Amino acid sequence: HNLAWLLPHVEQFTGNQMGAIGAVGGGVRSEGWCQILANVLGRPIQRAADPQLAVARGAALLAAHHGGLLDRSDLEGAGTTDRAFEPDPTLANFYIERQAVFEAAFEALAPIHHALRAIESPQADAVTG
Repeated sequence: HNLAWLLPHVEQFTGNQMGAIGAVGGGVRSEGWCQILANVLGRPIQRAADPQLAVARGAALLAAHHGGLLDRSDLEGAGTTDRAFEPDPTLANFYIERQAVFEAAFEALAPIHHALRAIESPQADAVTG
């Protein structure tokens, strides 16, 4: 739900509405998690092939590009997906209602978060040096 909350802000900042969203990392090895993401975001999720290695592969390709070993055209299509997860339209209202509750809970808890941040930590000097 936090991703769903941020998505319109990202789209406004970039000036682009996102269609399908790429997913990487070990967590997206779970098909259930990918389906939940698609349902909550209301967008297709395209899971990277070998998602737990995708970030490392991307960093290596970027380093090769900046090192002059690859041209930008070599990077086109370098990321492959193994499956797309479509949002289930029958669950749209279910997640829209829960999104509203999620955002209301965040707002309701904001004073507690502010109060916790205001309490000086005995470890503050150790952390900040």
